[in-house]
Amino acid sequence: MRLILVAAPMSAHHPFRLAADMSAAQVQRARTLSGRLGGSACQTAPGTGVLALELGLQPNDCAALGAQDFGHWTDMTLDEVAATDPEALSLWTRDPEARPGGGTSLTDLCATVRPWLDQMAASSADRVVALAAPPVLRGVIVSALDLPPIAGFRLDIHPLAPIHLVHDGQRWTWRPGNPD
Repeated sequence: MRLILVAAPMSAHHPFRLAADMSAAQVQRARTLSGRLGGSACQTAPGTGVLALELGLQPNDCAALGAQDFGHWTDMTLDEVAATDPEALSLWTRDPEARPGGGTSLTDLCATVRPWLDQMAASSADRVVALAAPPVLRGVIVSALDLPPIAGFRLDIHPLAPIHLVHDGQRWTWRPGNPD
């Protein structure tokens, strides 16, 4: 089973929520990817259906891929959070148990996606594309590779850059590059 993770673009002004629209460059990138991803089964986080269609995929909402809850930070800019709650912001960037804005910790996110990963591993599908926000994909990668949650802070997930995970019947592995 091959699982291809694709991060949806985040808002430029509100980094704690998905972008409402994609830029022209992002639309072009999605269309370029559609040739490689077309025909795959697709699992989508709520709010990523338009991206799925741009990728030539049929959206299939998956609650486990839902966006990380950033609590009262959700509608704030990073500068606003830094000005009003600098200690919490600092803690959130280094403690996987920290709850940004009172929301969901990275550790919680990992626990949420683990059962979904187990379902994917047992799936009869040959290839599944999963679309979600970068923080959720951090949780997926940390869980899939059995990394300590703190390792999630070292993962820089770029929008529309596929990440390939492969399950061999026993464990998940990461395959860098384009293993097609």
